[in-house]
Amino acid sequence: METWFPRPCQLESDWIPVSGRVRHTDGNVPAETGAPKEGIFCSPEKSRSGNGTSLSTALPIRSKESGTMPQHHDDWDPRQRTTEPAEGVHFVEGPASNWIIVREGEDFLVVDGGYPGDLERVLASIRQIGLEPADAKAMLITHGHVDHTGSAAHFSREYGTPILCSPEEVAHVRGQEKHQVTLGQVLRRAWRPRVCRWMLHVIRAGALAAEPATEARAWGANELRALPGSPRAVLVPGHTPGHTAFVLPKANAVVTGDALVTGHPLSKETGVQMLHPMFHSRPEAMGETLSRLADVDASLVLPGHGPALRMRIGDAISSIPAA
Repeated sequence: METWFPRPCQLESDWIPVSGRVRHTDGNVPAETGAPKEGIFCSPEKSRSGNGTSLSTALPIRSKESGTMPQHHDDWDPRQRTTEPAEGVHFVEGPASNWIIVREGEDFLVVDGGYPGDLERVLASIRQIGLEPADAKAMLITHGHVDHTGSAAHFSREYGTPILCSPEEVAHVRGQEKHQVTLGQVLRRAWRPRVCRWMLHVIRAGALAAEPATEARAWGANELRALPGSPRAVLVPGHTPGHTAFVLPKANAVVTGDALVTGHPLSKETGVQMLHPMFHSRPEAMGETLSRLADVDASLVLPGHGPALRMRIGDAISSIPAA
């Protein structure tokens, strides 16, 4: 059976490819799309995907100061970095990774929790929509990397919030295993300005002294369905052994974590893309990951890095050229 891999696209230089079709955006809204609500920027391009599907209707949903490079602490404001692309779904772009608040009335959950240094930002983003962090019904974790689990231990310890992940990811989230890029892989590239800035942000964000969520446990399907938004888990291993995407059926959305992104501090491009292979525990499995995501019925993509994208997930994946 032939294995399909996305074609790499250029980053800062040819040295470190990230897969994906470039979808630059600006503040212009094509006349035929109508006037979207505040925070939605549209690409005016008329390019087409490899299968002939028009991409001109794809809407990257941007916060007011969205960008791919980590933001300075003083630059970050939850009011400017949060959008509501679907009713009750609040998408928050942190300085270098994203988290999502899913709300039904006064009940809510959080998906992922940024870096350890993002804790106050996570708390502020919850409070600025009129909720209290201590009332979270659960924190769902897409995978155990420190830029997605940074506030999980605080929620568990201080509020008793259940920290839920896939059975295959429990040991990772608890800190009993590590599935991540190595220091050597980063240092070999540290002379590149983007890598150096990203590495400094990782250190300043507390990654080297992260507290694991030792009380994390595996979710159950019925338990998930009873939570706000009735999330459904889709196991998409490759980035980590138990990486999970979460489908939000009421919002027709999918939280993709790092299985599919629309930007990253190491990438100078904005658009549907894959992270560099060095970030994946099993790069050879990422083709199967995309196949599983393509089967999901969702027209709103909520990635772990980069802006949200109003586009069918299958079309987004089809826009990534094959190698």
